[in-house]
Amino acid sequence: MSSLSVTLLLLSVYLAFAAGFISPDPSIGNITFLYEAAQAQGAVCLDGSPPAFYTAPGVESNKVYIHQEGGGWCGPGLNCLQRAATSLGSSKSYAPSMYFNGGYLSNDPTQNPLMWNWTKVYLKYCDGSSQTSDVALPVPVGNQTIFYRGHRILLAVQAYLLSTTLAGSTDVVVSGCSAGGLSTYLHADEWRAALPSTVRVTALPDSGFFLAYNSSHGGYGALMRSIVQQMNSSLPVACVAANSGDPASCIFAEVIANTLKTPTFALQGKYDSWQIGGGEAGLPLNDTSGINAWGSMLSARISASLLAQPQHGVFLDSCFHHCGGFDAFLVDEFTQATAHAEWYSRGARSIFNQTEPYPCTACCNSG
Repeated sequence: MSSLSVTLLLLSVYLAFAAGFISPDPSIGNITFLYEAAQAQGAVCLDGSPPAFYTAPGVESNKVYIHQEGGGWCGPGLNCLQRAATSLGSSKSYAPSMYFNGGYLSNDPTQNPLMWNWTKVYLKYCDGSSQTSDVALPVPVGNQTIFYRGHRILLAVQAYLLSTTLAGSTDVVVSGCSAGGLSTYLHADEWRAALPSTVRVTALPDSGFFLAYNSSHGGYGALMRSIVQQMNSSLPVACVAANSGDPASCIFAEVIANTLKTPTFALQGKYDSWQIGGGEAGLPLNDTSGINAWGSMLSARISASLLAQPQHGVFLDSCFHHCGGFDAFLVDEFTQATAHAEWYSRGARSIFNQTEPYPCTACCNSG
């Protein structure tokens, strides 16, 4: 083949790509590091490295799914310093691309009927605070320093996406699981306010409905209040205004939900395995009555807060798990994915509540 033929072939491939005949692989997310925001705004991970996210293009480029990675919190001091040496506190080990497959990121319409062909953004989690912390100066821990700058990361990501991926968007779903689910409750209204009023913004938090709870085990009621104060956490403005006597309580989803305006469809196990087994309640798995009491309490608090506002909905299953990722738990023949699609289409149903007592092995079957 002559050099001219090769040139013409490459040109034709380029023109086909530009015209949309050849699309980038929607199952591969490519990384973006926010070096400029790290330098100019101090938007950095715990160890001072720049924040990052992955983006995979979708056929419906005007519709965007934003997933906030989970991974728990760290307490100020040694715990956060240890975390800073891992991928949950540093971007130094992030790969140039990641595989987007399964669950909310699936490109299979049978698994993800609403968002399978949307553009998808995966925000890496490296601040240990669900993007709330904002301490101006580096924090000394022994002879080292770390940074509490989660909220600056959030603002930097928003600013970048607004000028790129989200420019011209019509639909945006903000999501995440565990600490990312909590981040969704915390920042959904912030995302909505940042976008033009013509954009439909909704929230899809998974397993982020953490309770302001104390028990003999300890719980996280007092601990989380202490952490947000030390990290100078930026909490939802409307929630803080409504809870002026205890603004730190706005770190808990059950408190945030009372003032949450962004239409939200919560995915939540009433017998959340992390909250029950190792997190807030610390109940042994053979304490059937205690776990059922916890499930009843969580269900009641969701009803009294989130579901007190008609724009919200819930998929509340009786499986013992933490994070579903669009797993096919069935509630009246609806999976998490199909229930969300039904709610999003403004269908007749917004509440999918499984009322089986713990333990319910069949509730975890994939149908």
